[in-house]
Amino acid sequence: MAFTGETATGRLILQYAAENIVPATVELGGKSPQIVFPDADIDRAVEGAVNGICQCQGEVCFAGSRLFLHRDIHDAFLEKLAAKMSALNVGDPMKEETQVGSLISREQLDRVLSYIETGKGKGRGWCAGGRGRTIRPSRAASF
Repeated sequence: MAFTGETATGRLILQYAAENIVPATVELGGKSPQIVFPDADIDRAVEGAVNGICQCQGEVCFAGSRLFLHRDIHDAFLEKLAAKMSALNVGDPMKEETQVGSLISREQLDRVLSYIETGKGKGRGWCAGGRGRTIRPSRAASF
């Protein structure tokens, strides 16, 4: 049995698997880091980072929600990332020109905003975005 999803369901699946002596593997999410070294093609790495976090508004278990950047490329990478994220067309997910639509619920929106506030409270930087838009209140990446 294999399962990818949230922790509460994963616990139940492991319990049932153990009771029935069924091999099981669970992947219960994580922060899916993207690691970028100085020898990387920075433009391609930025494109990958944008695609990784923006696919399905980042609401997938493999969303690249963290970046580990080598100090030699850190500033240049973030500058390009901020420009790319700021240029995305945010809007109605039913419109063809929309590149990033809305989050699934108010609860998920509040969760995302709380992560941003947590990062800011821990002294993390802010490179793009803000609460100024109603469909998607943040384009930010916090590190």
